[in-house]
Amino acid sequence: MRAATAPGGAAAVVVADGTRPAWRPASFDRVIADVPCSGLGALRRRPDARWRKTPADVAALGELQRSLLRTAINAARPGGAIAYVTCSPHIAETRAVVGQVTAARDDVLVLDAPALLSEVPDLACPAPDGRYAQFWPHLHGTDAIFLALLQKC
Repeated sequence: MRAATAPGGAAAVVVADGTRPAWRPASFDRVIADVPCSGLGALRRRPDARWRKTPADVAALGELQRSLLRTAINAARPGGAIAYVTCSPHIAETRAVVGQVTAARDDVLVLDAPALLSEVPDLACPAPDGRYAQFWPHLHGTDAIFLALLQKC
């Protein structure tokens, strides 16, 4: 895992529709799935979002988020790193998505994101999801960003 996250080396960025990959499975050492979300984590910057989103919007995004995470995992080589990131604190867009996708697979490990980001205090989600990181505006001065770090087996 350290090698997959080490700085330096040659890197190429591939931009494509994650629901229709333009690459072969197991093509990448590092994959980030910065998925579309409700944006509820950016309310401090966009307070009007609370009036533009409904529970149905959050539910509708779930299948897309799960699909994009599955594609990201499939795109990683064995030993590769996958980051699932979303600008939402809503459990249906964060812990539930990662939990549902990883529970259905035996080729992925959930890494301890708060431990890997030990210089940032108070990131761990509540038990039993303490391996996921949740940034908060009032604690970290950021949007409410969620991060799960995975490793492909």
